[in-house]
Amino acid sequence: MGLFIKIIGILALIPGATILVFGVATTGTDRLVLLSCGISLCLSGLVLICLGIVIEHLYDMKKTHERLIKLLEERK
Repeated sequence: MGLFIKIIGILALIPGATILVFGVATTGTDRLVLLSCGISLCLSGLVLICLGIVIEHLYDMKKTHERLIKLLEERK
């Protein structure tokens, strides 16, 4: 699940960066609509990537706790 969200984040980051670069290259800083669209897509992609990292971390923590509980139960 986390990997899937990170992939979606990367796919959102690429067009956002492209829009941002082409917006600056073609219009300069005069066209705020195009620049804000690129910035918002970049930020959305970064947020999705961070969310994917958090989900993977929580899943790994859950698996680690399950293994620890299993080891403690076997020890008794």
